[in-house]
Amino acid sequence: MEYIRCAKSDYGCYNVTEPPIDAPRDPMYKSEREIHKVFLTKHFRNRRLGDPEFVLDFEEIYVIDSKTKSITRAKVLVTVPRSRDRKSDLLVIRDNGNSFKIIHASEKDDPTTVIEREEWVKTRQDMERHLRKLRDFSTSNWF
Repeated sequence: MEYIRCAKSDYGCYNVTEPPIDAPRDPMYKSEREIHKVFLTKHFRNRRLGDPEFVLDFEEIYVIDSKTKSITRAKVLVTVPRSRDRKSDLLVIRDNGNSFKIIHASEKDDPTTVIEREEWVKTRQDMERHLRKLRDFSTSNWF
């Protein structure tokens, strides 16, 4: 993979309202997150924004990464036929912006399903790690 050097290291921050991790009944808190990756796409057939045929070309995406200071072309998995209506394309970005896939709009999952599928394993591992600290197996196994 060929890298192009990127001098910019800070793309700014955005505010996020998050639920508390340690105490579930505490109020939501605000925090700032730094933007580490920017995704660049081009217009399909160089259409302008006001054009009724304007659509983004998801097959060619460039990733600007502020951590590695590089610009790379992303590998996009296309699951829809080449001759299609590009207005019904959906770009699915997973693994912290490392995997890209184009699907048809009819295959779209609702956000709850996606969160359950993506976060369930990680959340369960975090909870097991937390509960492991509280267990005393040498004592509790006797009961």
